[in-house]
Amino acid sequence: MKSNQIYISLILSLLLNLPALAQVNLPEFPSAIEVEPRVVAEVDTILQGFTYQYQVSNEDVALQDIWIFMVEIKTVNFSATTPFDWDSSNIMRSNISVVTWGANDFPVMITPDSALTGFGVSSMGLPSVNQFFASGYIDLPQGEFDFKKGTNDIFFNSVKGFTIGPVDPPDPFDASTFLDTLKSYTTQSLPLGWITDQTTADKYEGHFSTAQMQLQQQDTTAARSELQTVLQEVEQDSGNVLASEAYALLRFNTEYLLDQLPVTVIPVDIDIKPDDDPNSINPKSKGVIPVAVLTDQNFDATTVDVSTVVFGPAGAQPVHNGHIEDVDGDGDDDLMLHFNTRDTGIQCGDTEASLSGTILGGQAIKGSDSINTVGCK
Repeated sequence: MKSNQIYISLILSLLLNLPALAQVNLPEFPSAIEVEPRVVAEVDTILQGFTYQYQVSNEDVALQDIWIFMVEIKTVNFSATTPFDWDSSNIMRSNISVVTWGANDFPVMITPDSALTGFGVSSMGLPSVNQFFASGYIDLPQGEFDFKKGTNDIFFNSVKGFTIGPVDPPDPFDASTFLDTLKSYTTQSLPLGWITDQTTADKYEGHFSTAQMQLQQQDTTAARSELQTVLQEVEQDSGNVLASEAYALLRFNTEYLLDQLPVTVIPVDIDIKPDDDPNSINPKSKGVIPVAVLTDQNFDATTVDVSTVVFGPAGAQPVHNGHIEDVDGDGDDDLMLHFNTRDTGIQCGDTEASLSGTILGGQAIKGSDSINTVGCK
């Protein structure tokens, strides 16, 4: 075997460009489909976009080594990383574009009953259901070949399956259409084994249908709440009933959708210095001010993202992560926070102080309560 990049380029050129001329009494172009690929994909966020990492295994029943692996890419802006002694390139054919990895020598091919990592793509594209192609190593016959239909085309003379890869965000963006896409990803994930059972698939499809209906009714706040429930549940279901592919599809596309929806501020009830009336504050105090965020029938205080909360004119941050307790005695879990008095910016004569932040998922909250400043003479 010629173990260099020129040989890989030659084979790819043959597979992609040779004309299919069927002739008698000539050796057939060999099949490259006697591989049994299994691909596991994971997606992580980076500063701008996502990284897609692929582990490619070849089942023990395979009769060939995998020496070419390709993933469909639905964007033009991406970069690829390769395993040791593999090379990568980009191939465009009619309506499909793929990033292609090829092994440079026998020792690095994916043999039966083995796996290889290091196949990676970085892109701003969102996770979508994309095709993959895996081709087995072939000894190229000498002289002329008898091409059967498709054997001279790597997109046909390979084993195909589905994984996840990047796709450009829709432009123009329509929230209802994007929710149809999310429902489609849910439906596709079930037969692919990325969602393990129908009940789970129905649950997520129900969330997306509900959010779609709420947006049609111009109730953005309710739709955002429904989508935030999705984000909470994918974290709970990840690794259990959601494989890494379904997790990426549902999480990152839902987050993108939330980013596109108008942000409405949820009004919340807060209680500054619970059990103190009036809420007396000495701006010169070196102590802390307790502030409770209250749960009611329209708001769950336990969903507050404490890391985003600020209080007072100067935007003081909590001195700790808060704790859950029933502050107002109504049987609901409330959130209790504390702020350094001098950090709040409260001045003598102020009659009100406000708290703001977001809940998990990013929706803004804001609440105010009356105060009475003391010790100002």
